[in-house]
Order: sequence, then C-alpha cells, then structure tokens
Amino acid sequence: MRNHRTPLAALLAVIMIAVLAVAAAAATGNVRFVNVSVDKNGLVMKELKEEQYWVDTGGIKRIVELHFSDPQLFSRRPAGLSLILNIPDIEEADSEDGLEVFLNDRPVGSVPRVARNTWLEIPLDVSAFDSAPEFFLVIKSKTSDSIAIASKKSGFGAVIKAVYR
Repeated sequence: MRNHRTPLAALLAVIMIAVLAVAAAAATGNVRFVNVSVDKNGLVMKELKEEQYWVDTGGIKRIVELHFSDPQLFSRRPAGLSLILNIPDIEEADSEDGLEVFLNDRPVGSVPRVARNTWLEIPLDVSAFDSAPEFFLVIKSKTSDSIAIASKKSGFGAVIKAVYR
C-alpha cells in the first residue's frame, strides 16, 4: 500500500516556502501596496451593503477614475506594477470581454475576462509611469458589457502593488 501523504506533504512544503518568500520580500521593503486616494464614477449603486462602480461602453459610457498618491512609490524604480481590483459578488458584475486601464489616455494594462466575486490583479506597463508621486488611472470596458468594481468606500477599493528588486 502506497503512502499518499508524501505528495500532500511536499505540496504543503512548497506552499509554505512560497508564503515565506513573499513575506520576506514584503518585510525587506521589496513590495509596496498603495490604496486608492480618491475614486469616482458617474453611477454608484448600493447592494449587499457595499458600494460598487460600474464600467461600460454602452449607452451611459461609464468609466472609473482612480487617483493614487504616494511620495515613496517611485522613490526607486519598480520592476513591476499591478492594479488590484475587487469584483463584487453581484449580478452582472462579470464580463467575458474584460477591461482596459489607461494612464494619460495611454493603455497600460488589460485583462481579457472579469469574473465576479474575485480579486483581480492587472499587470501594468511600468515604462508608462514617470516618477510623479500622484497619478490617475482610468478603467474602461472593452465593449458595452458592464463590469462592477468595489469602491474605496466599500472597504475593498483599488490598490497599486509595486515590486522592487
């Protein structure tokens, strides 16, 4: 009879090593998280005791504007940047067509699909950012399909993740 615990133990060991590596990187200052300072949208809906912003390119053409401010974010050049969004668990919050992220009308990131009740991490083009401590991102839907994004007021607002080497 074979012992089936060995593969499980190996998997748990790999997971623990990964968790410790991420924790060590964060502890040494190699990862920085910046919460959105201000977010806004043309329409705010209250459902499930949270506020969501809606993004679409249909008749209303709603976008989400995100303002970030952190004087330390570009004190050294990040090797990677990503935008983290919470997609709430409400009807029609998801999209098979995805979304795009813009900085000064320049596309800096996108995802092909958005699922509801998830955290979404969107890699951003680091070369598009200068060293300014403040910047605005705009989120647009790729089609007329609506997407819901949790607002800052919900407690699950957008976050920038910067990774340094």
